[in-house]
Amino acid sequence: MADVFISYKSERRAAAAHLAEVLRLHGYTVWFDYGLLTGRDFGRQIEKELRAAKACIVLWCSMSISSEWVLDEARLAKELGKYTPCWLEKVGLPLGYGRDDTIDLTPWDGAPRSSALDRLLSEVARQVGRAPQANFEGLRVYDETWRRFGAPSLARFALGE
Repeated sequence: MADVFISYKSERRAAAAHLAEVLRLHGYTVWFDYGLLTGRDFGRQIEKELRAAKACIVLWCSMSISSEWVLDEARLAKELGKYTPCWLEKVGLPLGYGRDDTIDLTPWDGAPRSSALDRLLSEVARQVGRAPQANFEGLRVYDETWRRFGAPSLARFALGE
């Protein structure tokens, strides 16, 4: 069982993977659909992981707002009281989600060590029930790697699988 489930549009997998690694380096376990088992019902696997997680981060962008999977995951997360909406891009949210207090990640430059993540980390800590435990050395090394790849913001991570 992961602490955090990340819901996103599959074309944004690189952004979800980057955020997952940053969360891991802050001491949280993370699940997103890279862990799906081939040959099994994806829907059942996803629902099981989402129900087991303590928090669900939904990355809203121009593609995820029309994704049936993301909408279903967000709906279930809201029902379970573990919904943490985040803007990857500033977009109008689908009906039923526009009134939610959404964390704006658009100003975040993507740096693994950034105060722009404070609000997200605080919300994850509240839902998970424990404060982040930053792995300073791991964050330093990951920050260097991120910079070697051009230091992209979350929204600018390459599209595609």
